[in-house]
Amino acid sequence: MLQDPWNPQSEEIRAWAFEPDSIWPDQDFDLSVAELHFADLIIELSCDARCPKKDFFLSCAYIIVGDAVMTEYETRSKTEVEQFLQQLKATNNERLLTLYKLAKELVATPSSFDYDFWCGEGCLAQYKES
Repeated sequence: MLQDPWNPQSEEIRAWAFEPDSIWPDQDFDLSVAELHFADLIIELSCDARCPKKDFFLSCAYIIVGDAVMTEYETRSKTEVEQFLQQLKATNNERLLTLYKLAKELVATPSSFDYDFWCGEGCLAQYKES
């Protein structure tokens, strides 16, 4: 489905996202998708109730912020992260607004960074339905 999982194209990502039975093309596929040039796509698909992999894209949004803070903004500038956070805020999507709130707290207090929460799938636990 993807020509190169480490250099995916938006159309390939979208097709993969809507194929319920497709597996991750690579162990670290989330790292190749969690890039700001995919920000619009990540936001769109994490908000789309019809997308079978919406949680994957939400996790990618967390990785974007968490990785930037963890690396002290070596992977993404603080300005880029702030711009991404404004995009999240503008969605009025409950899940992305939660991310926005948590991210603002993390940016203000980087010592609170938790790898499993921000760069693993720990962030998704708060969204699981009981």
